Amino acid sequence: MKKTTKPAGWIKYTLIAVIILALVLLLSYPYWRGKLPEITVEQLSQYILSFGAWAFIFGMLAVLLQTIIPVVPFVLIAGANVLIFGLWWGFVINYVMSIVGAALTFWFARSVGQQKVLDRLEKYPAAAAFNKRLESNGYFYIFIGRLLPVVPSTLINIGAGAMGVKASHFLAATIVGKLPMILLESYIGHDVMHFRQNKGRLLILVGIFVILLIIGGWLKKRIAHKSAT
Repeated sequence: MKKTTKPAGWIKYTLIAVIILALVLLLSYPYWRGKLPEITVEQLSQYILSFGAWAFIFGMLAVLLQTIIPVVPFVLIAGANVLIFGLWWGFVINYVMSIVGAALTFWFARSVGQQKVLDRLEKYPAAAAFNKRLESNGYFYIFIGRLLPVVPSTLINIGAGAMGVKASHFLAATIVGKLPMILLESYIGHDVMHFRQNKGRLLILVGIFVILLIIGGWLKKRIAHKSAT
């Protein structure tokens, strides 16, 4: 397998620091989540609006950073953008920038860590076999991972880049798979802010989200069991 070209200079080391920070935050989330100050969609939207003419750019950057370093729930930022820019423009910002963040993280993992990971996988037959399936069926696994909110998005981006998922499969599955989930989260964020007018729809959307979580948990167990056999 050909080795990919590594990014040079400050880009490489900046991305390394960002991804390491993202992993640390993900792994330590159960510890620090209760220590964060409570922030509401209204408070976040007011903070973004405080940037004036730059609010649009800051709203985009907030989604991008959350995709790479998920310090706060995506639905919080999605709701703030929807509250500020309206349902459809807010959705477009959330959707486009989450794809850009996913692609950047994938590129980093592919450029910096893939060869090392592939070399290590040779020592573990089960993991190597799963990687083979990713090479041929990467679109399916990434699409399911995007559609069913079980595995954190950042871990999907890093794992796909470090393993054998084709870049075209990753990007296509991310574009298609993120669309319904981000639309769902944008609607939830919107309806929370307009609860009286949309409480019926909000309950339906939350119900759909819970069903996706249940299906995703079941499918995750099946994939893990299949990989172990």
